[in-house]
Amino acid sequence: MKVSIAEVNKDNNLRHTRGGYSGLYQGDILLTNEQIHENKGDRSKRQAYHNKNYPKALWSNGISYEFRNTSDTVRRVFLKAANIWSENTCIDIREDRSAEDKVNIIDYGGCFSHLGKIGGGQILSLGNRCAHVGIALHQLGHTIGLFHTQTRHDRDNFITPHYENLIDDLNPGWYFGKGDNQFDMESPRMNHNYKITYDFGTVMDYGATAFAKFAMSMCMTAKTR
Repeated sequence: MKVSIAEVNKDNNLRHTRGGYSGLYQGDILLTNEQIHENKGDRSKRQAYHNKNYPKALWSNGISYEFRNTSDTVRRVFLKAANIWSENTCIDIREDRSAEDKVNIIDYGGCFSHLGKIGGGQILSLGNRCAHVGIALHQLGHTIGLFHTQTRHDRDNFITPHYENLIDDLNPGWYFGKGDNQFDMESPRMNHNYKITYDFGTVMDYGATAFAKFAMSMCMTAKTR
């Protein structure tokens, strides 16, 4: 990615759900009130999201979308990302303006999306600075129902978080504190990874320098094996 999601959302004054970036969970996820309640309660999230409405919350018939207020560049980028997901998975992603349940691709300035299928119209925002295939792939991952990989219950076997390198107002006391953060691990009971090992090249991780104090500071590093 030529630009990070964290940088774009910060520059657009899109704030976290707790103190900074309000309304966005983990920096780029738009949760419904029901999802916020579930997350604050039983922490019932996984690498792949299942809520109390599972399996109805799955995109069982593929993902329908409609372009709303987007540039030609954003459209081209989204279509490339959608084709990559469709060609490499069993997920059918198609344009269907008449669908009852669909994703509205819209420019709200930043890069963010709803998590999983919420029913009716839902949002995937790609501002012009988000017009990169990697970013569109990442946001579509959230739409499918994926959280960030670094929240896996077994992540400490693979990466080391470096809280000391976070920018000053993002400290473990709240941004990475229990229940509201990038590096908060899930329990094995709540985190279903389907026996798939940690993928260091996944589009569902933020970059190692996202939210860092300085350009070259690492907020997480891979462990040697």
